[in-house]
Amino acid sequence: MSKILVLGRTMDMGGTEVAMAALLQKLVEKKEDVTLLLVEKRGVLLERIPKEVEVRQMIWDKKPHPALERIVGKRETPAERSFYARGMGVFLMRVVYGKKRYGKLYERILECVEPETKQYDLVFDFFGFGAFTTAFGARKTNARKKAVWFHGENLWWLFRTRDFIPEYDKIYCVSEPVRKQVIARFPELADRTEVLLNFIDIKQVQRRSEEPLSDPQYTGELKFLTVGRASEEKGYDIAVQITAELKKRGLCFKWFIIGDGRDLNKLRTMAKEYQVEQEIIFLGMRENPAPYVKSCDLYLQPSRHEGYPITIVEARSLQKVIIASDIPSMREQIRDGENGYLCPLDVMQFADKIQKVLADQEGRDAVRKKLREEPIDFSAGYAQIEAFAKK
Repeated sequence: MSKILVLGRTMDMGGTEVAMAALLQKLVEKKEDVTLLLVEKRGVLLERIPKEVEVRQMIWDKKPHPALERIVGKRETPAERSFYARGMGVFLMRVVYGKKRYGKLYERILECVEPETKQYDLVFDFFGFGAFTTAFGARKTNARKKAVWFHGENLWWLFRTRDFIPEYDKIYCVSEPVRKQVIARFPELADRTEVLLNFIDIKQVQRRSEEPLSDPQYTGELKFLTVGRASEEKGYDIAVQITAELKKRGLCFKWFIIGDGRDLNKLRTMAKEYQVEQEIIFLGMRENPAPYVKSCDLYLQPSRHEGYPITIVEARSLQKVIIASDIPSMREQIRDGENGYLCPLDVMQFADKIQKVLADQEGRDAVRKKLREEPIDFSAGYAQIEAFAKK
């Protein structure tokens, strides 16, 4: 049995958090002694954490400036939402420290947080994404070995944690496109970098899809669905434009989007500007999206960037017809015209693809048949963690 510390920001609904809950379940199944340390202990996915896992929250050794709390991702209090705190946060990130010295900003924040004094066999910074967890895992934890996860191929955030990544013994990338991007940025760390697919409990997804669905907003004869955070990389602004184009062509449908995020209000405003607020409906967060996925007619994913999109795995496991943007991470799962459809992220071409797929009942039936026959199994990946732990 290994003592393992897993680091995360929160357990809010999101693909990374869903994957982290699945990893925790796998670690418990393997009889590991697991502690989950969060920047803030909150989120609807807390209930998915196995009872065997000790869940704690980072402790501030001294009260930091509200701007610093905002930077590490704590829930905003009225003080942190103030004009002063927001302005000070921007001033610190862009003017005082900037991209070249961002690691120094995290070092300043580390001075305000209590270290993790227990000795562990393994520390996993699962969240990654340039978050404060990476700095904390590197400098404030004690372990025989440490690993950090990279979840996306768009590494715009790398300047935040570049100083801390070399302190990790292993860099786990959730897909091959992500691994290639990491090695391009850290060629000297290539021997520490490998692909480790997220652990996804397919049986649990299928069980949860059977739960009753009672949502008065989720209606319509032809329902499209997308699940994911409302942020730039998900391409929801393109989705609004595709919706407007399909409406102009006379198609009667509703496109539902499940997910919270910083761009949600902006997207709702955009839908009104394009006069499609009745066709594209932003439902916000739903604790269990699986019943929605099960009952949709098409699952659409117009992402600009992804790592290894869990929502695509879940839609595949429920044998849904998928149309996704033709990007490297999607090609790892979808073979165009065989087990789903890929399309360039272009408004007209995506609209054409949707209409073409809807008109081809035989093609959709063949895709569903292929999905029923395809095995989806992530259990073998745990051997990589075991090998890392033994070295």
